Amino acid sequence: PVSLTIGQASTPTLSVNASTLSYSAVVGSSSPPSQSATISNSGGGTLSWQASVATAVGGNWLMVSPTSGTLSATQSGALSIGATLLSSLVPGTYTGTVTITATDSAGHIVAGSPQIIQVSFVVSAPCSVTTLPTTLTFAGVSGQTSVTAQPVTLTAGGACADPLSWSAASSSTWLVPAATTGSLSLSS
Repeated sequence: PVSLTIGQASTPTLSVNASTLSYSAVVGSSSPPSQSATISNSGGGTLSWQASVATAVGGNWLMVSPTSGTLSATQSGALSIGATLLSSLVPGTYTGTVTITATDSAGHIVAGSPQIIQVSFVVSAPCSVTTLPTTLTFAGVSGQTSVTAQPVTLTAGGACADPLSWSAASSSTWLVPAATTGSLSLSS
């Protein structure tokens, strides 16, 4: 007689549904919302997993929760991965990794371990307005009715999502702006 037994494989296999995550924020604003990644035991048996973070520069801006757990055969779990806008972060792109490792019940590394999620965090400068030149000097002759006008250029910079409204006024009667209101955006 021939007997055939069909059952689940007893070898756990680690898999993760994300290989990259991207975040962005503006200096002075709040941190971006956390994102989720799903870790799974796509094999059999039980695996124990651990998650850790590493950042190249910028300090401890990357976080993961929870940092450990177990998954039975074909079971999945969610990781919450977040980027914290630390006050020490200046405008630029920051990179980090979330590494998930797993072992079986005997302590052996399982198939698919480690899994690495690459994380990118773009920090932008806040919206700002600059003027060029920053100072004006006028020279005139006594009794002359006017002096030559001088242009001033307004430039929007940083993370300006919407047009900026501006106004100009003078506290002196001899200095009169040619335009007193307007708007500008990053493209103007």
